[in-house]
Amino acid sequence: MLTVVGFLAMGTTQVQANRSQIPGSPQIGSLVSVGPTHACYLVANTVKCWGSNFRGQLGVGTTIDATIGAETAVPGISNAVALSLGRNRSCALLADGTIRCWGEQGNGILGNGLTAVANVTSPVTLVGISNAVDVELNAGGGGGGCVLTATPQVWCWGRNSSGVVGDGTTTDRAAAVPVSTATGLTHPIGLSSGPLAEVACAVTEGSTAQAVDNELWCWGNNLHGQVTTGAGAAQTEPRRIMRDPTTPLTGVVSAAADSQSTCVLLHQGEVWCWGQAQFGRLGNGVTASALAAYPVQVMQNGATPLTDAISLSVSEGTYCAATLSGGTRGQRCWGGASFPTGYASFVPNVTASNVAHIMAAPSTAPPMSMGSFDWCAVMDDGSLMCGRGSNAPILVATGLSGGVSGAPTTPSAGAGDVVLPPDLAPLITAPVTAPTPSTTPP
Repeated sequence: MLTVVGFLAMGTTQVQANRSQIPGSPQIGSLVSVGPTHACYLVANTVKCWGSNFRGQLGVGTTIDATIGAETAVPGISNAVALSLGRNRSCALLADGTIRCWGEQGNGILGNGLTAVANVTSPVTLVGISNAVDVELNAGGGGGGCVLTATPQVWCWGRNSSGVVGDGTTTDRAAAVPVSTATGLTHPIGLSSGPLAEVACAVTEGSTAQAVDNELWCWGNNLHGQVTTGAGAAQTEPRRIMRDPTTPLTGVVSAAADSQSTCVLLHQGEVWCWGQAQFGRLGNGVTASALAAYPVQVMQNGATPLTDAISLSVSEGTYCAATLSGGTRGQRCWGGASFPTGYASFVPNVTASNVAHIMAAPSTAPPMSMGSFDWCAVMDDGSLMCGRGSNAPILVATGLSGGVSGAPTTPSAGAGDVVLPPDLAPLITAPVTAPTPSTTPP
């Protein structure tokens, strides 16, 4: 399963001000999301999906599958600004600050207050949330997700046997509840997770309003040490991620998590990972089963540190980063059953000069006219390309767009800060009016 990790800046709220710390063009990651059975993308603030639809995850009112090129817009949604997909589930963040979801339902995994097992083939509203600025779905013991509100505050819902709701319990939640702040989580400015991850994370702002200060807090399944030092019990409340026993990990842009590991993109273009190393998940040349208690740096070809990453994504055990060095675009992937190289060496067959965001795809990816695919990429011109092996890439869609009026503010670049070039402007078009979320929690 694959997710695109990114942040969305909205309006002139405190979250907008806080998120000006996040370098680059973070809206790119919210335009496309790919799961194990289906994929969706944003174009003109509508949502279009293809793939398997046996749980209604395409949102078109039926359970009929759709092949690539036969996507139809999800009815009733014309102001979507971001996407996140889970296992047989989809959610869209709308410009008015509400969340609409569809697909598999059970144990509260759609957040609509219902627990009965059913297929929801058309969008339903996530209850109790009216000022969301970000949404991330996760596996969460069966399914769930989190939202960031404009206040700012993190709320989560769904299956909670792994503690991924973050409210200090393992009780399932059919509607979103606030994540505990008892352990110190304050001033969240972005969310990260993964469709197969039983871990949720939040980036928090630092004291000097610069990206170098941003920290990462995570909660949920810790069986492989994805949250805290070494393997251990589920963490039902947020924990600060540490670089070493005494030093917090700082300079965080975004994170990505699979079922056994977590990786983070730092503001200077480095990527660090921790948890289970098997199949090369950590990108440091180790392929055997072993746990990394603290983050280890991803290496190119097992020897040279990766220092020019500008985006980060994850599938099940496979991570990918788009890169930018000396004006040249590139991409690296590592780990996973598809690319068990153990380090950042796999280079997908995609033109390197205009890739804004690269995503690996698992072997069970949604059906295309050419079969399942190995990767998808968002290009500078707002087009979506997907490919497999040495086959020529397929143009899936053009004119991808989302976001809201007012592009995210790029901070003054410090030495080594990740700042994308201006030719990515087509990806942050603003065809809708910015929301005006309330100033109080939902």
